[in-house]
Amino acid sequence: MYFAIDTATGGKYGPVDVATLRQWMAEGRVTNAMMFEDANSGAKLSANQVPGLMQQTTAPSEPQQSPYQPIQQPYAQYPAMQSEETQKDVVWAFVFAGLSLICCPLIFGILGIIRSNKLISVGHPSGKAALITNIATMVLSLVISALTISRGIGG
Repeated sequence: MYFAIDTATGGKYGPVDVATLRQWMAEGRVTNAMMFEDANSGAKLSANQVPGLMQQTTAPSEPQQSPYQPIQQPYAQYPAMQSEETQKDVVWAFVFAGLSLICCPLIFGILGIIRSNKLISVGHPSGKAALITNIATMVLSLVISALTISRGIGG
């Protein structure tokens, strides 16, 4: 036999067999207060009137545990508050990258790389970006300088 469950909001679940209804009742998804509709006849029945629904198949010897295990997620690691000195290192690292592009790429590029490595060592999130920016601007400036010099000598 199959039955549908009438919900409080006017919807219906099912039709499902009595074994599924018993399982749902054990899980707390179905209660005695709900009304059921016989899928064949359309008759409205209470939980006591549904054949086989209220019978206890086995007496539980101990409380049933949920099959779902709680998820143990590690707490997110938030970066430590950065000091004012560290914030200045961030600014200087990017200033050196800009100066490396304009003039003296070896001097300012190396100074920027040193500041960037200091930021990485204290775990600052901008450290890697500053390091990549300094290396890229230093290499780009050296290439531009080399091309300019080679064209000036040959020209």
